[in-house]
Amino acid sequence: QPVDETQKLIQLLEQRLTLPQHILIVVTTDNDNKKDNTNDNNSKVVGFMELGTMPAPIPISVPLTVPADQEPEFVQVRPERPFLANLAVDPDCRRQQMGSKLVQLALKVATQWESAKAQDSSISSRSGGFYFHPSSGDDDDDERLLSTLYLSVDCDNQDAIAFYERLQFTTVLDEEEQEESTAARRPQRKPKRYLEKELGLSIEY
Repeated sequence: QPVDETQKLIQLLEQRLTLPQHILIVVTTDNDNKKDNTNDNNSKVVGFMELGTMPAPIPISVPLTVPADQEPEFVQVRPERPFLANLAVDPDCRRQQMGSKLVQLALKVATQWESAKAQDSSISSRSGGFYFHPSSGDDDDDERLLSTLYLSVDCDNQDAIAFYERLQFTTVLDEEEQEESTAARRPQRKPKRYLEKELGLSIEY
């Protein structure tokens, strides 16, 4: 049974890697245990992270039309955004800032992805050419027009939540607080808390 589960996981990862924007980051170190000479590879996996794109967990308002002489009409959409998943660090390598460095790498790659998206003229042609600029006002909704990196953790994983909050991620959705949560519709899954961090650039949709 464990072999079957491992094979399923390998197949799932292989499928994800065929997506246009999906990468796996694996951190290795030299294995101090050299007794087993049957394996020439003495490296040990001590850190792991997935970075891809998924629909944003919260909707944003996108202009349907932008007439010159009247207010634009808006529609709620959930655009594809960078999404960090499955970050893990070997217990023996914790308290060494490895997790923080992996998150910083994810932010750097996500910014490169979104910067390339902002320069892609095909995006503006599909959306009428409307470009969102960073908000200078006090409307909290406008801030979400900025591109962001999202992630999710189990609501009861307080250590993970505290870790990401130290890195200035903020909660945008808590399924435990929803009256009709995703977890209620899918009892086999724990409720999730979604967090985000702005990448500091605006994107066309």
